[in-house]
Amino acid sequence: MHYQSTDILQNFKGEKITVFMYYILNEMPEGIRGFVTVGAIAAALSSTNSVLGALSSVAIEDLYRPYKLKQDANTSENHFIKASRNAVLLFAFLLFLMAILSYFWQRYSDLSLIGFALGVMAFAYTGLLGVFFSAIFTQRGSAKLVPYSLLGGFLTVLILQPYTFGFSIGFAWQITIGTLVVFGIMQSSKQI
Repeated sequence: MHYQSTDILQNFKGEKITVFMYYILNEMPEGIRGFVTVGAIAAALSSTNSVLGALSSVAIEDLYRPYKLKQDANTSENHFIKASRNAVLLFAFLLFLMAILSYFWQRYSDLSLIGFALGVMAFAYTGLLGVFFSAIFTQRGSAKLVPYSLLGGFLTVLILQPYTFGFSIGFAWQITIGTLVVFGIMQSSKQI
């Protein structure tokens, strides 16, 4: 009730923080504050580990393994295990670079953190939704068109960014327009 009756406005290094963050930083006992911090870090690490494992698995099992077995049918499982470990390191480095890019991108765009995160999701979700809708609801499209469709969705969202051509459109509309473009590209040929 205290927080509903008073206007709490606090900044942490220039960022406005929520009532929950204010409570953690100023009201919560030190020991419990430590547990909350460790819990947040553990949740972030488990999410990151899941993403790295999934990226590595798709890259090695779906892309690299068929290619390598076509070249050398006697490739051992140890080779693919080492390749998977290296893929985890590669994707960790790429995600690190993306985090640095996103930090400066968010600062440049003057968006709130949640608005920025939702806007970045539009780049990936347009392609996923357009290809998914085409595969589920129609008999058109082909596997060969998927990379072009994904690229088309990415470029559509990039064009719709305020820093590209100067007009501002919400992330929900970016996803909708990008999905329609991807769907249109997928519909341009019959299924093979």
